[in-house]
Amino acid sequence: MADYQRVDLELLDDGVIEGRFYGAPAAHAAVLWVGGTGGGWDTPARNLYPTLAAELTGDNIASLRLKFRRPRELEIGVQDVLAGVNYLYHEGFTKLALVGHSLGGAVVIRAAAESREPINTVVTLATQSNGTQSVVGQLGPDCSLLLLHGDTD
Repeated sequence: MADYQRVDLELLDDGVIEGRFYGAPAAHAAVLWVGGTGGGWDTPARNLYPTLAAELTGDNIASLRLKFRRPRELEIGVQDVLAGVNYLYHEGFTKLALVGHSLGGAVVIRAAAESREPINTVVTLATQSNGTQSVVGQLGPDCSLLLLHGDTD
């Protein structure tokens, strides 16, 4: 599995967002990964994100995994993801995908709709829809959206 670099995104008045950055040499594309209400790095995705982040570095795609400050609060999660988007664009990444599982799916849809920077792709895994219905139509015209659900979701 690829190594990551710890990244702390400091917010002016509201704490620090912990991140794990998987660099890829000369990459222009990056994926930002978030979990759900269980907190931690991946819940409920568990080892899916570090595995995919490591594999993508071989395809020259960087990754940033974020740990929500308050994993049960949609709006705070959106702020966390937008801080991650800002970080990636300031690091020179010009193509960006957002991936979220469970509550994280709703968070990435909202963040993509609110982002000042262009988002190219949004992927959700077993996402909740609460908080997304009124904004999904606001995704940029060049933003693809993939919603993945299992038979028992």
